[in-house]
Amino acid sequence: MENNLFTHFKYDDRLPLPSQKELTLLALQVWGEARGEEYEGKIAVAFVAVNRALQKRSTIARELLRPKQFNCFNQDDPNFPKLKRAHETKEWKSCFNAALHVYAGSVYDPTNGANHYYNPSVCAPNWAAGQSGKPIGNLMFLKL
Repeated sequence: MENNLFTHFKYDDRLPLPSQKELTLLALQVWGEARGEEYEGKIAVAFVAVNRALQKRSTIARELLRPKQFNCFNQDDPNFPKLKRAHETKEWKSCFNAALHVYAGSVYDPTNGANHYYNPSVCAPNWAAGQSGKPIGNLMFLKL
């Protein structure tokens, strides 16, 4: 059954990005943004998309694909062209499982409702100035 899930929810080359399954998009977000993080960091990154959808009464897919929100979905991001083959990498299984558990509601939100995150060793975004957040792995999570 597990192998069928991995096959069923991989990137479908026949469809444009907005037409991919919502769980596929969530797993791609985790892979594109947190594949080097420990499992809790992967869970936390997925929860940010879910939290935004809940707070805005939107869909996860809509929040993930909103322009300039999640770097891996920006066409100028180096991860963007790699998304189509994410399922072929060793990190895919862990990223997919994290997305699946968050999507299914079977894990708690370690971010306490965060709707933003960033990597302090890579950038210091203006929107994070003066905000306190919760560190998880290499990332900082904030509720703005």
